[in-house]
Amino acid sequence: MPRIPSITRKRRSRARRPAARVGTSHPEGLRLIPVEAATATARPATIDKTYLELGHDALTLEQQHLFAAEGEVRSRSVSSTAKSLAFAVGETTASVGRAKSAAEKASVRHEQIRELLSPYVRRKATSSRGYMLRTAALLLGDTAGLAGAAIALGEYPALAVAQAISAGTATVTAGLAAAQLRHAQQAAERQTEDLPEALTPYRHLFNGPPKNMRLPGVAFLVAALIVLLVSVGIFALRSAIEGTISGLTFGGLAAAIALASFINSWYHADAVADVLESAQHDALVADRRHRRLAGSRLIRKAEQAGAQEKSIVAEHTHRGVAAGAHIEADKYRALLVSPDVIGHGPAPDAVPAPVTGAQPIKRVRPA
Repeated sequence: MPRIPSITRKRRSRARRPAARVGTSHPEGLRLIPVEAATATARPATIDKTYLELGHDALTLEQQHLFAAEGEVRSRSVSSTAKSLAFAVGETTASVGRAKSAAEKASVRHEQIRELLSPYVRRKATSSRGYMLRTAALLLGDTAGLAGAAIALGEYPALAVAQAISAGTATVTAGLAAAQLRHAQQAAERQTEDLPEALTPYRHLFNGPPKNMRLPGVAFLVAALIVLLVSVGIFALRSAIEGTISGLTFGGLAAAIALASFINSWYHADAVADVLESAQHDALVADRRHRRLAGSRLIRKAEQAGAQEKSIVAEHTHRGVAAGAHIEADKYRALLVSPDVIGHGPAPDAVPAPVTGAQPIKRVRPA
């Protein structure tokens, strides 16, 4: 019997051939030869396993271990990558779970608020877009008028534009005082004593206007002073450059911009719609955060490394089993040419021994 190492090299090279080429035959070139009678001799009961069979079984086991070891080598880099990212992925996964819970709660809260408060909304769905556009247009016009006058007076352009933006923002902001008046007017319309239990968390929207209007009055006074001071400043600046008529014109425009901002804020103000939009914004932000964490590059990299590791190990496990089965077939072919020693096959009532080469090796990792 040849030495096992040489057989190992031979079988290993044969086992590595593509699966489609191993053991291929041409059945169309074969035929059954008719005979008068067929006889066969069963394997003697006194023979368990010959050294030939034991050698092939050992080679079968060797092939499985060799391919399993090669799978470990091939998957070592991706395995280490997945292992090094395990802690970070675990923490990110926990964050994804918390973000998902927060997104679900925010979505449920938004749906509840919309179902409860949508009948009380008086603002159009597209009102916020128009409000922002009008505010930007008012701010731009006021800034242009004041910046042009300051530059004509000899101020540095950068300083003139910065100061004009500040004054224009003050004028537009003064008009926001209308929101308080509008909220009070709408609260009086919604005021009710018989409030459903479902609306209890939003009782402040149905309590009517505030009893004490002193603070809103102070806000209106401050807004009026802002409009007055900006208008007088523009009037004085334009008068010094272009005369009284120009000063009155631009001062009146500044006051008109402040009043337009007041109307713009009045038209847009709606406390109930603000609550709805705030809930919708919270739901969108929570959902966006959850999707961003769920699609994290770290998680994708770890999942990819883990999938590659499993695929490489599975591939080499199957290759090892296939190589073992090929050697098993060689063993039976070797036995086939010695029927005078071990017969033509096992007896019908004999229990066949387990095939050692057909069982894949379980992958064992160190603790």
